[in-house]
Amino acid sequence: MTRIRSQRAQAAVETAMTIPIMLLMVTVFFVVGLDVEAHVELETAVRLATISAATAPVTLGDGVARNFATMSFNASKEHFHLIKDSAEPLVCNFVHPTVNPTNGFVLQQGSVTCSDVAHLAFLRPAPDQVTAKAVAHISPYRELP
Repeated sequence: MTRIRSQRAQAAVETAMTIPIMLLMVTVFFVVGLDVEAHVELETAVRLATISAATAPVTLGDGVARNFATMSFNASKEHFHLIKDSAEPLVCNFVHPTVNPTNGFVLQQGSVTCSDVAHLAFLRPAPDQVTAKAVAHISPYRELP
C-alpha cells in the first residue's frame, strides 16, 4: 500500500516539475518565432520598397521614387501589427547610372539602397530594435534622365 502511494507521489512531483518547464519552452519558442517573423516582415517591406524605388520612372525624379518606396513600404508593413515605427522614416539613397555622352553606353550601373529601423513591441519592457537594409540595381535599359 505504501509502495503505491510513493509511486503516485513520485508521479505528482515529476509532473509538477515537468509542466512549468514545458510551458516555459513553448512560450520561448512563441516569442522567438514572433521575433523572427518581425525580422522577415521588415526585410520584405524594405526589399519591396527598394524595388519600387528602383523601378520608378527616372524622368519623374527621386522624389517620386521615394514616394513609391514609402507607399510600398507602408502597405507591406501594415500586415504585421507588432512592428512599431521608430522616429526615423524609411531612408532611400540613389546612385544614378552614369552614361557616356558620346555613345550612350552605361558606364556605371545605378542602385537604390533603402533602410529602416523599427521596434518590435511584444512582452518586453524595452522594445526590441529590428533593422533592415536592401539594395536594388537600376536597370541600364530603363529610360535615363
